[in-house]
Amino acid sequence: MIWPWLAMWLIGLAAFAFPYAIYPWLLGRRGARYAVGQTVTPEKWPAVSVILAAFNAEDRIEAKIAELLKLEYPGQVEIVVVDDGSTDRTAIRAKAAGAHQVLRLPERSGKSEAQNAGVQSARGEVLVFTDVSVVVRENALRQLIPALLVEGVGCVTGVDVSVAGAAGDPAQEAGFYTRFEIALRRREAEAGTLFGVNGCLFAIRKAHRAPVPRDCVDDLYVPLAVQDRGLRVALQPKAEAVVFRPQSLAEEYRRKVRTFTGGLFTLRRAMDDLPRAYRRLRWRLIGHKWLRWLGPFFLLLAFYGSIGLVRRSALGWPIVILEALWLALALLGTIRTGAGRPTSRVVRLAAFILWVQAALLHAWWRLATDRPFVVWRPTRRGL
Repeated sequence: MIWPWLAMWLIGLAAFAFPYAIYPWLLGRRGARYAVGQTVTPEKWPAVSVILAAFNAEDRIEAKIAELLKLEYPGQVEIVVVDDGSTDRTAIRAKAAGAHQVLRLPERSGKSEAQNAGVQSARGEVLVFTDVSVVVRENALRQLIPALLVEGVGCVTGVDVSVAGAAGDPAQEAGFYTRFEIALRRREAEAGTLFGVNGCLFAIRKAHRAPVPRDCVDDLYVPLAVQDRGLRVALQPKAEAVVFRPQSLAEEYRRKVRTFTGGLFTLRRAMDDLPRAYRRLRWRLIGHKWLRWLGPFFLLLAFYGSIGLVRRSALGWPIVILEALWLALALLGTIRTGAGRPTSRVVRLAAFILWVQAALLHAWWRLATDRPFVVWRPTRRGL
């Protein structure tokens, strides 16, 4: 019988496609409960602390602090730099560039611990988190803070603007992935169930910011902790951070592995630490995160089903040939893009899908062997 094998193939493909096609469609069908970008004009602008965790960033930290000092904001702004055990002159240059506080951790503890230390030392009522490797638009604080003052909102995220680096654009399809994520977050924000923020730019009241465990990522744990308090996470699309794509496919692969691994460890911990938020958002987490992260296993299931079809029916051959063609295009795209050669959009997309699935398998292996990324190596971007 061919039906069990055909069903296996169809289920694998449908499950793989669900988070990319069906889940966004279902969100759109529900309609908007909240207006994206809603703001409240403050009578008095709250004091803001911008927290910046840095590791071996001496070549970039001065320009980053100069950029933050130029941010347009009517209230007080404090820049807190946390040097996570750097072996270069990051702390010295940060202080010379005008950072209001420079904390130096005696040994490398990881990004989450560095940010936690910055939170404890920050004097502002509102905390804004960003990264050394991105460029924050000058009006970002003016956009984020009024959105944070809306009743019931506990955290506000800005958006990425993904651009090519100076060294070319080997990870071009990552920009498409970013745009897809932003569109999906917009729909989740309209539904009042946004549970992920842009780690490069988001704001939260200090009173609502829970300490992030060492093996977790702040851009998922923090918004879930906010929802666990019964508050909402909002999106402010007018607050932008320019993110330069990595200089190589290898660098983008390492970034994906780190991101996926952090997400897996975070959701595993959230089941126990943040049960209220996890229960409330369970189906959204399945549709957006878990099914996407299970993607390589769904593709393997579909491939196994197609092999069974080939052995039992001529119907299987066209399917296997298409799968082989996709794999060949993906390998070709990986080789050509990695070598910096011109490559068509279709070939680049096939390659992107392949190494995202490979990165997911790598992340699952790290979860299974209990190997989180506690310390991090900042992504080399084409600044």
